[in-house]
Amino acid sequence: MPPYPEWFADRESVVGALAASWDPGSPDHVGALRMVTTSANGRPAAAGYRRPTAEVSVRYRPATT
Repeated sequence: MPPYPEWFADRESVVGALAASWDPGSPDHVGALRMVTTSANGRPAAAGYRRPTAEVSVRYRPATT
C-alpha cells in the first residue's frame, strides 16, 4: 500500500473518486470486490479481495489454519 498524494475531505469525495473503478462499463473497472471480517493480533479486522473482470469465476473459500 504505497502512499498516494490524494486528499479527500468527506465521503462524497471518496465515492466520487472511486466511482469509475466500480462501474463495470468503465475501462477503469477493477473487478469484483469482497470484504471479509477476520481478526489480527486479537483485534477485529477486515480482509479485502479483488477479482479482476477477466478472471474465471472461482468460489471464495476461507483460509484454514
